[in-house]
Amino acid sequence: MSNLRDHLEQTAEPDDDQLDLSALHERAVVRRRHLARRRAGLAVVVALLVVGGMGALTRSAPGERITASDQARATVEGEPDPSASTTSEPTTASSEPTTSAPEPSASTTTTPPASTTAAPSTTAPDVTPPPTTSPPTSTPPATVPPTAAPLRGTYSGTETYRLGTGECPDITHDLTVDVALDDGRSARLHEDYCGTHRGDRWYGEGTFSLDVDDGSGLSGTFVNSAPVGTSGVPYSLDVTDGRGALDRARGRCDLTVDLRVEAFGRQHHEGTITCWLTDDGDTGPSPVPDPRS
Repeated sequence: MSNLRDHLEQTAEPDDDQLDLSALHERAVVRRRHLARRRAGLAVVVALLVVGGMGALTRSAPGERITASDQARATVEGEPDPSASTTSEPTTASSEPTTSAPEPSASTTTTPPASTTAAPSTTAPDVTPPPTTSPPTSTPPATVPPTAAPLRGTYSGTETYRLGTGECPDITHDLTVDVALDDGRSARLHEDYCGTHRGDRWYGEGTFSLDVDDGSGLSGTFVNSAPVGTSGVPYSLDVTDGRGALDRARGRCDLTVDLRVEAFGRQHHEGTITCWLTDDGDTGPSPVPDPRS
């Protein structure tokens, strides 16, 4: 019985160490709850600053703005801030579009473009005349007109032609005629040229020389064209050089042609010759059509 009594007395009177542990446990629980409430309050403050704080700041009138430091201080200390009341409705303001016009910023102010109309100039216009072109230091020589009395005369002679000689691709021609000039002198005209038969036309191209009995003379080139079977077509000789009294002569000689076939490979030529000569070759337009055109 005494043992039972002693056990009951020990149970009714708890040990001091057990009382101290219980008290400490309760204090720790209370402190953890207090810390949790403070953390929750801080989370609410952060949410209000991010979501509702900016809306409240944009809706509040000048002089009534709520600072983040005031809200944080009031929440942490447990004292409500009258300026951070729920009348600002931060949540609603953040979800509804605002209709108020944004305040103009100095950085975004649009400056009207300057007028593109140029102001009238008060400077007198430059009336200085442009520089005149200096005259050439040397005057070009005047064109020498065709000779007043060109070489004129009549001619008569024989032309021979051969096929397949190798000198020309098609036909080899050789023409030598005697010329009686109107001024009483005599001359001889010689032409070496190649002929080509294409279709119903004949084409010729070669060189010539005209030797006068006084030692003067002319030389140059020519081209010719005539229909096959013709009795003669006029053509021109291009004078490119002169000798003796005709030195430096340039120009042309126009010939009329009366052609008569004597035999195969032999033809008789006769007609007139007129040579228009100058020192620079400007003898005017030729009355004979260019066979190359």
